Amino acid sequence: MEKYRRERDPAILVDLREPAEYRHRHWPEAVNYPSEWLEEKRLTGEMPFSKSRRVILYCSHGSASMEMARNLGREGYRVATVNGGFAAMERFF
Repeated sequence: MEKYRRERDPAILVDLREPAEYRHRHWPEAVNYPSEWLEEKRLTGEMPFSKSRRVILYCSHGSASMEMARNLGREGYRVATVNGGFAAMERFF
């Protein structure tokens, strides 16, 4: 993660969980774009970030972020996911 923070155009960290989960606890600097909302934006072409921006996705356990990453990657977005989702990240808190 630190590598992405040091870049001139740092990655955007996207939490795909529901707003209540995000409010309860989230990774610092993450923005909350719930997966259903982001999928709707993808389908309508109204994405909140550009294809040139590196995006790191996470969800609760990793499956929703993997699916979203596949969809966005097919469309040319620069996407990575957090293996294991927020559950795997919690050990760093």
